[in-house]
Parts: sequence; C-alpha cells; structure tokens
Amino acid sequence: MSQSSIECIEADDDPIEIAITDFLKTRLSKNYSVFSVFIYERGEYDRYEINDNLIVISILPIKNSFPDYTPFYVNALGREVIPREYYITLTDTLGSKRLPTRHIIQKGKLFYWHDSEYGLTQEMVDAFINFNIAEKVNISDPYLLLGLEGYIDDAMKGADYYLCKNDLRHYKRVITNIATGWYKPPTVRCRR
Repeated sequence: MSQSSIECIEADDDPIEIAITDFLKTRLSKNYSVFSVFIYERGEYDRYEINDNLIVISILPIKNSFPDYTPFYVNALGREVIPREYYITLTDTLGSKRLPTRHIIQKGKLFYWHDSEYGLTQEMVDAFINFNIAEKVNISDPYLLLGLEGYIDDAMKGADYYLCKNDLRHYKRVITNIATGWYKPPTVRCRR
C-alpha cells in the first residue's frame, strides 16, 4: 500500500472527476482501458472508521479489459464463452438500475459507476459494448448469470481517494489491493 501526499489541483466540484484526473497520472492507468469507480459507503464489517469529513472514491482496473485477457469457460449449455464484466439481459431496459448508469471517457479510457439518481441510458450500453466489457444476451433472468459477471481479482491494485468534503482539492491517494475500510485510512487535514 502506498500513499501520496496531499494534492491540490484545479478541477470542478465533482469528486469522481477529480479522482479520475489524478488517476490518469498513475502507472495503474497505463495497462488497462476500463475502470470501475466506487463511492465508498460504510460497511457493517469494516475494521476502520472513515472520517465523516471525507468522501472516498475507489478506482479499480477491470481485468478483462486487458488486451491479452481472453480465457474461455464452458457454460451450462456446453458453449465456450468469454466472461464479461456485465451481460445486458432482456430486463436491462433503458432506465433500469441493475447495471452501472454513469460513465466518463477520458484519454480513451472508460470509467463507470452506479448512480442511484440515474437509470441506464443507450449511451452507457454503447460504451459497455464498445469497450468490450458487456454483451447482450437473450435471457430475462439476470440471476442465471451468477458467476459469469463481475470477476474480481483480489491481487489487483486500485486507487482510493480520500477527498475533503469542504474542499475537494485537498485529498490523499492510496494505491492498494485492500478494500476501503479494511486498512487504516490516511490522515487528511481538512479545513473547517
């Protein structure tokens, strides 16, 4: 786990955009083209408390966006399939909220996340398909896809951004493969 010093940057007031802008300067952004973004919410079993004055944004590379990643699996019908991050089913209509609903493309890289205020758009579906992390399937029950979607490699490192709520330009970045809430968070001195 590595930690950067407090950064001050000129950016909009969107913590996700600030985190993505900084993330693109790291080595983690070089070998992948697709990244999942998470807005931290306290978990029941977290070992460490996160200061209420902070917003935590995590950015993780998606393994099957790596150019050489093409493992095949045989599904229940005996067909070889490439596991995808998501499968777009018949129930994933525009406006639905099962799949991530927001994204930003910067420097040819896709960053996506769930936003409970937004539903699925055609633009989001197109981004998933264009970046080869989703596939449309002709089934109506997404539970039939359990085990095929959303593979997580616990050894892969991501970046956690601890941003001051009252001044998003002040933050610390932590590069780690440990989930937020499971390691001691950095101290960020936020202005009052």
